[in-house]
Amino acid sequence: ERVVAAGTSPSVNLFRKELRRRVREALGQMKAEDREVLVLRYLEQLAANEIAAIVGISEDAVNMRHLRALKRLRGLLREALGDV
Repeated sequence: ERVVAAGTSPSVNLFRKELRRRVREALGQMKAEDREVLVLRYLEQLAANEIAAIVGISEDAVNMRHLRALKRLRGLLREALGDV
């Protein structure tokens, strides 16, 4: 829900609903470690140092995992949205 804001027109709402579904599917295909970092960062809105304390890795490792997870998510979404 936080990834895609609400729209006003029915077509925009339909597109956003479909995009939310595809984001959820893409997240479901990711490794748990990648998904965890993205959830903590974007849904829980935690900083890298807070994520590091929770996950038990260094802040640098959190930043690297975050970047890699975003790249993987982007790739999965490109695959999923290629037919739109």
